[in-house]
Amino acid sequence: MPRTRAEIATAAAQRGFAVPEACLPGVIETLAVLDDHAARLLGDAPRVAW
Repeated sequence: MPRTRAEIATAAAQRGFAVPEACLPGVIETLAVLDDHAARLLGDAPRVAW
């Protein structure tokens, strides 16, 4: 899962698009949430008490 600005830019370019600079903070946060969610679904992450 791309996490850094460079990794996100590379992944986007490989798919034929670019992420505007103004959108990068939101993209970074969204990818972090999705990565955490996937880890939970796979049982690879500790549970957090809400």
